[in-house]
Amino acid sequence: MNPKLTVFMPVYNAELYLREAIESILNQSYCDFHFLIVSDGSTDGSVDIIRSYSDPRIKLLQPQHMGYSLIMNFGLERADSKFLALMDSDDISLPNRLEKQIAFLEDHPEIGACGTWVQTIGDKSGQIWKYATDADEVHCRSLFNMSVAHPTLMLRLDTLNKSGTRYNPEYYYACDWEFLQQCVKSFSIANIPETLVHYRIREGSCSRENAERMKSHRYAIAAKALKGIGINVSDEQLNLHFAIVDRTFQRHIDKLHRIDEWLALLEQKNSISAKYPTNTFKKVIAGLWYEINSLAAEIGPSVWREFNRSDLRKLANTGLRLNVKLLLKSIIRWDRRGRSIGTAQ
Repeated sequence: MNPKLTVFMPVYNAELYLREAIESILNQSYCDFHFLIVSDGSTDGSVDIIRSYSDPRIKLLQPQHMGYSLIMNFGLERADSKFLALMDSDDISLPNRLEKQIAFLEDHPEIGACGTWVQTIGDKSGQIWKYATDADEVHCRSLFNMSVAHPTLMLRLDTLNKSGTRYNPEYYYACDWEFLQQCVKSFSIANIPETLVHYRIREGSCSRENAERMKSHRYAIAAKALKGIGINVSDEQLNLHFAIVDRTFQRHIDKLHRIDEWLALLEQKNSISAKYPTNTFKKVIAGLWYEINSLAAEIGPSVWREFNRSDLRKLANTGLRLNVKLLLKSIIRWDRRGRSIGTAQ
């Protein structure tokens, strides 16, 4: 009888952190699983490291090099269990990760997959990334970015296969995000509000050329999703969309006007198309509007006026405490900025 869980880990030239990753799975409190490791044509010592383990749960496959999106599909198609857990070859799963995710899915049959919060390790260590826990909010936030930490996913394999969702090599450099967007169209995904994976950040690992390709693929994915709610997006609008997502927008009142208009358009179009849960989408848009204004507080009290002038303020239903907090923050940061400029002069 097959175990109810397959852990799938793709590997490509990952010898530096591979032992930590493998042992974090082998040492789980939940131990009845197949550990499917697929080497995507590795040319370093990765395969030797994998072969050094005699644990019968490990199954090593070595197809020819395919690239990330195709090797992910290769693994999905060879899993044979009720649940499928993803694992990156440089991350660390905490000892009770699998046990807690299986228990969550068993207790919530309406949920097709779940992720967890993560703590970063590596070049940016110690950050806790807290993702939305509610399935509707995960769905809505997937329009903007990854609303689940991909290597923390555990999926119902039958649900995934019925949806027909696979990784699309057309969006190779951002296929995790496109995969998530396709998944949430077919089944609910939630996040467990607990850090169960240590997620490794490696800065400088992406070349300039690949960074441009990733940007191109992110833009294409966003354009497709926005078309789904009725927006044939322009390049200018995409630039603004990702300036919001990446928090790289200029701190200027005119920019806030444009962001206000864009977020209002998203809410309006989704109210018509209902591609995302409408009530939750309104709350997500309103939350973004508050966060954007909070980040731009250095502009001064005009930020507070801009926030309250907008129709999005009504969606936010911001209480008196948060409204006053934004006003005080804008005054304090504006004053500090003025003092800093005066000192510099």
